[in-house]
Amino acid sequence: MLFSFIWGRSSAPSFFVRDLKGGPVLDKFRKSSRWLTAIFIFAIGIVFVFFLGLDGQVPGGGSGPGASDDTVASLDDQLILVSDFRRVREQQQQRMQAALGAQFDPDALASFLDSQTLQSLVNSLVLAQSAKEVGLVVSAEEVKNLLRNNPNLRDEDGRFDQATFDSNVRYTYGSQANYLSTMQRDLLQQKMFELIMTQSRVSDEEALRSARYKAEEVQIAYVALDTGNLPENKRPSDEDAKAYFEANREALQAAYDVESSRFDSPEQVVLRHILFRATDGDATANRTRADEALARLQAGEDFALLAEELSDDTSSSENGGDLGPIGRGDVAPAIEAAAFDLVAGTHSEIIEGPEGLHIVRVDSKIEASKQSFDEAGLVLAAEGASAEAAAKLASDLSTSVDGGQSLEDAARAAGLTLERTSFFTRRRDGFVPGLTLPSPEVIATAFTLTADAPSSSTVFDVGTQKVLIQLLERQEPDPSTLDAAVASAKQSLDAQRQNQILEAWINDRRAAFESQGRLQVNAAVVVGR
Repeated sequence: MLFSFIWGRSSAPSFFVRDLKGGPVLDKFRKSSRWLTAIFIFAIGIVFVFFLGLDGQVPGGGSGPGASDDTVASLDDQLILVSDFRRVREQQQQRMQAALGAQFDPDALASFLDSQTLQSLVNSLVLAQSAKEVGLVVSAEEVKNLLRNNPNLRDEDGRFDQATFDSNVRYTYGSQANYLSTMQRDLLQQKMFELIMTQSRVSDEEALRSARYKAEEVQIAYVALDTGNLPENKRPSDEDAKAYFEANREALQAAYDVESSRFDSPEQVVLRHILFRATDGDATANRTRADEALARLQAGEDFALLAEELSDDTSSSENGGDLGPIGRGDVAPAIEAAAFDLVAGTHSEIIEGPEGLHIVRVDSKIEASKQSFDEAGLVLAAEGASAEAAAKLASDLSTSVDGGQSLEDAARAAGLTLERTSFFTRRRDGFVPGLTLPSPEVIATAFTLTADAPSSSTVFDVGTQKVLIQLLERQEPDPSTLDAAVASAKQSLDAQRQNQILEAWINDRRAAFESQGRLQVNAAVVVGR
């Protein structure tokens, strides 16, 4: 029998990642998305597999008459022993290792496995005891039927194999009594789980609404006013920037102090090169070419003319090998070292680089410098004036829309361009075709607009853009694909609701058992040891 309890559902409930005190147990993995992805892929697929007991009366829950130093958890007469913990933890570790393969790290996952094993075992106690209290029972006939249908306990002729059963019980559980009590608890919790889940069914109408919601598409028109790149006819003039500078000198000085590194100009060299790229592995012939070129340079020939004639770098050879200003880190380390050591107007020896052999020439050197506030302040003022102009344009458009104009008419009157998106759905990542950054707010608003009121007066801040939108068309989902979407939505909603109900129910029952002093958990016996 496959008993999924919690982890076999189509998505893991939120308490899957909580320890017994309610704190996160995956903190150490959160810096690695690879670990989190692997763990949750495993969690979604894992199930507990149990072999169920032999004939005769099934005894009451628990593995002994009372708690002891070997007890991990107890609820009334039901006990979880260290041996139970180790058995379940080993099963979980084996399944996780099979799921994660080479990514599995037993040391890194040790505390996670400890916490989740203890959590699942305590949950099983809560469910099993609750099942007893509502009158659910496990009969001997149920156990027999499960045994008859268990292929792992049959011989080659398909008959129940007592020797195999005895061996499995002895190896895995230590004794038949422990085995039977464990099986009773597992069957009871399964029954209780199924009883709870009868409350969680999602109606066809709910699934249909969800499917339509996810599949519905809209197309919008939008104005995006980029504060750093306004349309040419809307950009502030130099006079506007100067006026902004004078009106906001103190704020600009503060911005300059914070962003002063923006205005640092590092040391650079204006560089040319001749590249000799080896072909077909003929390094000797390539070296000969480079030696001959170096000899011609040393004889006084013009570097630019030789680069045009000889260089294998077609992107620069037509310009005499000109690479323009080069800073540190812009070229291969060997070329950088040679270039910054050269005196302006001189060339290097032959340099080995990743693409082949090089000879470089420094035309001039540009010393490191820093713009003063008087220079940089005008740059900041131009940016500030542009942002102010964008905000004013967006505000004017918003006012026009509030006054009854469509965004299209308002943009046309203002001399602005209205862009159009392709159709898009309610994407969780907030992606809107055409916008520079995701915007869940734009998506949410787009789907509230109607044909009668297609324009929104809201100004959205999307990165450096001020955005306003107008609905162009709403597209209903294709009926031919809606049936499959409804089935998928029903399954997803069922799983979500089941997780929510189960988590709330178990937390409530557990809190009640703890407050009554009936549930005792001794995590120190096993966790972290």
